[in-house]
Amino acid sequence: MFLKIFLSLAFGMCAWTVSAFEITNRWMIILPGDASEAEKFAASEIRDYIQKTTGMNLKITGEGSPAIIVRPGRFESEEWLVQREKNGDLLVTGGRPRGVLYGAYEFIEKGLGCRFLANDAEYIPKLTKLNLPDDFKLAGKPVFTRRYIYVGSGDVWQHLQPFMSKLKQNGLPGGAKYGWSFKYGRPGACHTYYSYSKDFPKDKEEYFTLSMEGKRLRAISGIGPGQVCLTHPEVRRLFLEKLRSFIELDRKNLKPGEPAPVIYAVSKNDNSDDCVCKKCLELKKKFGGKQSGLMLDFTNYLADEIQKEYPGIKILTPAYTTTEDLPDGIKPSKNVIIEVAQLDSEFSTNLRRDVLRPLDHPNNEKAFAKFKEWGTISREVSVWDYWILYKERHVSPYTNVSAIPSNLRAYEKLGIKNFFVEAEITSYAMPNFIDLRHYLGAKLMVDPGLNEREIIDDFMKHFYGPAAKPMTAYLGYLERRMKEESRPLGSIAPSARKYLDRQFFLDAEKFFSEAEKAAGNDHVLLKRIGQERIPVDVCLLHFGKRLNIDFDRETVTKRLRANYENFIEKYVLPSRRAAWKKEIGEKIDTWSNRLPLPPQFEQKKAYDFTAKSFTYSPVQQSVDDPEAAGGKALMLSDLKKMGKELDPDFHKKALEFFLYDNLEKKTILRSAVDREKQAVDEKYHWYRVGKTRLTPSTRFVVHWAWWISQNVGDAVFDPLEPNAQYEIWASVKLTGPSYVPGSQKQDAIYLDRVIFVAD
Repeated sequence: MFLKIFLSLAFGMCAWTVSAFEITNRWMIILPGDASEAEKFAASEIRDYIQKTTGMNLKITGEGSPAIIVRPGRFESEEWLVQREKNGDLLVTGGRPRGVLYGAYEFIEKGLGCRFLANDAEYIPKLTKLNLPDDFKLAGKPVFTRRYIYVGSGDVWQHLQPFMSKLKQNGLPGGAKYGWSFKYGRPGACHTYYSYSKDFPKDKEEYFTLSMEGKRLRAISGIGPGQVCLTHPEVRRLFLEKLRSFIELDRKNLKPGEPAPVIYAVSKNDNSDDCVCKKCLELKKKFGGKQSGLMLDFTNYLADEIQKEYPGIKILTPAYTTTEDLPDGIKPSKNVIIEVAQLDSEFSTNLRRDVLRPLDHPNNEKAFAKFKEWGTISREVSVWDYWILYKERHVSPYTNVSAIPSNLRAYEKLGIKNFFVEAEITSYAMPNFIDLRHYLGAKLMVDPGLNEREIIDDFMKHFYGPAAKPMTAYLGYLERRMKEESRPLGSIAPSARKYLDRQFFLDAEKFFSEAEKAAGNDHVLLKRIGQERIPVDVCLLHFGKRLNIDFDRETVTKRLRANYENFIEKYVLPSRRAAWKKEIGEKIDTWSNRLPLPPQFEQKKAYDFTAKSFTYSPVQQSVDDPEAAGGKALMLSDLKKMGKELDPDFHKKALEFFLYDNLEKKTILRSAVDREKQAVDEKYHWYRVGKTRLTPSTRFVVHWAWWISQNVGDAVFDPLEPNAQYEIWASVKLTGPSYVPGSQKQDAIYLDRVIFVAD
């Protein structure tokens, strides 16, 4: 008997025309006695999904036939093989620690026809029989050796771990059950200078960055401030000593079966304050004035020395911000990995990468060339990529789905094997089609040669069911409209983007309404559709009225709350959901109940920032204040509680405001309120900051320490009126004896509101 079997695969449609065999309830699953935890899990996953698809409950045992045999073999660590044995059994095998588990998931997807669509969504076909062709064979291994879609803090990734493992993501921290993970050595994967230097002697300030202002900057975290002095011989000795201790500690604390880390990140802190001491500047000149040369000279020293003791260890260091340019006269040592990390143009970088578009897009010509350049001098290059925007004041409709396939293929062509991408799921970064982004990206990290159109169509069909057609139409519509904006979206406020016009919102409503009608009473599908409404509804509340869109604010707000609630239930750990709901609830309150402008600004074109809309930093506190606009304020007071050293003059100098261009790295406007002009009644007062034109990368700063700040250019700057002048006002309250003689309150600066008034 010949049977033609069609299995709709995750990567397309395959067909076998061969004789078939049937797996029946007489079969069993054979697992050897020395199976690892991951192999035991693989066997249980096969059993469970056979039960879900066919109703059969196969027994896991140590011997017998006919059987599905789950066991390790002589393969690479993530390589798998699924095939029929000569005696008729089905073998699921692979390397350790993850190859067998990946083989199990290959069988579940391609043998049973299941889909792992999202952490709360699977497609499970109902099979009356489990027939497979006699020559059924699945073999392979991932193209990228490290595959890590970073979905955010532990609030999120711990909740998504089981799902991401099914997609063969190996970067999330995983125990024995998941075959461990692709783990970097201590202290972590990035911004590790702080961990290497935090125990430096207190009296050795010369070991740290000398700033442009002539001060030594000792970091208190991976953010900074500052770096270390890369030319100081004691710094090099101490870093090498600490690297040895990290390697030894890692090996000492390995659990049974856990692979030892091979890669150790020696990575600059997340700031641009490089050392400018005489020796650093002199050595920097040797490398064409490039900070990357100084960084490589330092890293090569560590790599060369550690290789003598641990030949297999590799040192990873980033080409990032001040080190993104290729140096002259130096190359990475053979055991050094260069990790290219290109921030989007929303940050102050020279490359102006457009992370939402393909590398071969004209916007990315310079950034793509930089990847190629590093490949010419480096034995190994890795990628730290970005699939989101960080500096939007609020979420907005966008997606990078169409950029993912070509970018991953470009990285593969460049020989890159180590891929990490930031794609955080947060209240402030929530683009459209997150689940499709994860699914498509994960599939193509395993095999970039798969057909993305077939993957997308297959996903939409199974994820949205009868609503697939209108939701696919919305995806295509969003991608087409985004192309109308030629500039990087990260440099343009949502309200200023060409594609987010009145027609966009009207058309989006049609797509969603049609999808909801098709979904009927299927609450699961309605939640999935509702998630895609979130970025649209947020923008509707922000500037729908200005676009003359007729909508009921109360209805949209109620819908937004419900959809965000489902969003939190889906992605966040149960123990953290209440905190998320509180944070997002406050944001929705701000968006839906916009505070009325003060009378003096009512008749003017004003851009209003309340404390609730500021992006908080580690050094500014958000506090409840009934006197503040909206009940919230940003406060600077006791810095020691935040790990900062309090400058004795912190509350003694004039109150200062700045407007600073992040991209051009220059001050646009500086304004100071002399002591005699500062209010002494411990109440909020409006202070005129000044009048100036803005740029898309303008940051508003309060206080000479720069510890209350907010990007405002992307929200205020109008590309159609680039020379427009804006008058800036700040609402500030000053308390404590440093500001008000005889005050019993603590010294503090409170900011509750900033308003930009256009001419």
